[in-house]
Amino acid sequence: MFEKNECLKSRSKISALSNIGENLVAFSTKTHGIKIFSSKTCRPIQNLSLPQLNCKTTAVAFSGKSRLFAFAHTNIIYIMNIDSKIIIQTIRTNEGLIEMMAFVPNSLYLITGTQNGRVMQYRHDGRFRLSRLC
Repeated sequence: MFEKNECLKSRSKISALSNIGENLVAFSTKTHGIKIFSSKTCRPIQNLSLPQLNCKTTAVAFSGKSRLFAFAHTNIIYIMNIDSKIIIQTIRTNEGLIEMMAFVPNSLYLITGTQNGRVMQYRHDGRFRLSRLC
């Protein structure tokens, strides 16, 4: 049976939640950035605030152990290194409003879904869109 413990509170809507390493959990909120905390102690480890991560953000994703975070504003994708707090890549698309995204585990790929029904695959190592899946 699960045991329920209140861990942290957020002042705005949580937009993504992910395990990013051994005993580390990260979440982003609609207006207050990213928080990383210990899943064992529930203590905050890191807070990240970016001017680009705000109420205009339409989709977010954590990569897990590679410590990358991606977020979109309508049709622009930003990929950030969580440790350096630097946006390492910006991708402009013409495929429509991005509503969802996910990193493919153990790979260099980011998958996005748009409002007009397109699923796109991107490499996040410097090369842009590779293929349209649908």
